[in-house]
Amino acid sequence: MDLLVIALKALAAQQALQTTRNTARGGLMAAALAPVGIGIFLIGVGFLGYACYAVLLESLSPAASALIVAAGMFLLTLCIALAMWLVFEGARNTPAPDLDLEPMLALFEKSADKMGDEIKNNPASSLMLAALAGAFVYVAFLNKR
Repeated sequence: MDLLVIALKALAAQQALQTTRNTARGGLMAAALAPVGIGIFLIGVGFLGYACYAVLLESLSPAASALIVAAGMFLLTLCIALAMWLVFEGARNTPAPDLDLEPMLALFEKSADKMGDEIKNNPASSLMLAALAGAFVYVAFLNKR
């Protein structure tokens, strides 16, 4: 029975590792594309600022137009910083998923004695069935590329 508990915990750990790998891949992709997105965003903000400055020049002095555009850009920067802080603060406070193995362990404990007798009576068939079950678990859960 201890071997079954170890196997279930190993399977759960492997699933957690696979989830971590997938998350890391997504993080690496985001880190690779972030400079491109930031560059495009900054170019867009620059053109927006220039357009606002050009519109304000028609009715205000150049100094007043530049001051208003600079204040608007400062407020935009504060809003973006606040949004980023809220996103990262929420990600930091997200709890890790809890792996509950108790229902599976209870199910296996009920049938452990019956299976133990069958394994002792038919060792070759039991070994073949265990190999097939291991292959199924590998293909179904662990071989995610």
